Amino acid sequence: MRRFIWLLVVPTIIWAQYKRHGSTAEQFLRIGIDARALGMGEAVVAAVEDVSAVFYNPGALGRLESKWIVLTHTNWVAPGIYYDFGAIALPYARVGTFTLFFGSLYTDAMKVRDPLHPYGTGEEFYVGKYVAGIGYSRKLTDRASMGVNLKLVNSYLMDYSVTTWAVDVGTYFLTGWHDVVLGVTIQNFGGQVTYITEQYPIPTMYNIGVAMPFWQNKGLLGVSLVKPPDGPEKLHTGVEIKVHPMLTIRMGYKLFYDSEDYSAGLGFHIGKLSLDYAYSHFKYLNPEHRVTVKLNW
Repeated sequence: MRRFIWLLVVPTIIWAQYKRHGSTAEQFLRIGIDARALGMGEAVVAAVEDVSAVFYNPGALGRLESKWIVLTHTNWVAPGIYYDFGAIALPYARVGTFTLFFGSLYTDAMKVRDPLHPYGTGEEFYVGKYVAGIGYSRKLTDRASMGVNLKLVNSYLMDYSVTTWAVDVGTYFLTGWHDVVLGVTIQNFGGQVTYITEQYPIPTMYNIGVAMPFWQNKGLLGVSLVKPPDGPEKLHTGVEIKVHPMLTIRMGYKLFYDSEDYSAGLGFHIGKLSLDYAYSHFKYLNPEHRVTVKLNW
């Protein structure tokens, strides 16, 4: 247990670091992958209960008892830009949970232009980024679990491409006090990308959060403190309430962001199938709409 506590403490030791605005690449790695989480303001590092934990806290995956699959589509904040994500979680008793995941940020086709052909040469090109990886998680004790992801990150523009790697580590701990859960993650720890001659790190994120049920377990409250590498700390808050066995409503708010603030969402549940929708508001950009489908068996 002491070793597990150290896993919770280490991120706080390295929490204080420089505020280096605009110093990291591959910002798409920060885009959330689950409408449920977005509806709760992404305050879910200690509140993930399904395969979406592959992004928010891989440590929680060690507690899964059934197979899961998730598919998400996002209309990003600018027209013609989309983000899709898919993952599958396969738990095995006394062994642990294995995961596979893939995410892709991509654009509509764009025209190739030059000074002699300002309206296009007749050729088209695409811009995109993707992340693909595998993960493993298992229980350490009846109250603690830990997980890790290894992932490949790629960006491409016409014929130019750069690739690097990254690791996520997550821990999930049932405190035993009023059903409070504690979660800690380190995301995108790893390599750098080189654009021509310039090198940039990817955005390593530290996240500490708690979650607590209320109203006879019909409600869930989540709070997360996030430290990005290129700015001050952020605070995520969120709540979800199951108003009917087939319907859940969600609300969230993010503090200390320049653009992001409130979000809301709905969840529909039919047997082992879930359909979630989230709306995220931005002060200076178009709102974000996200749809997620989950199935467990």
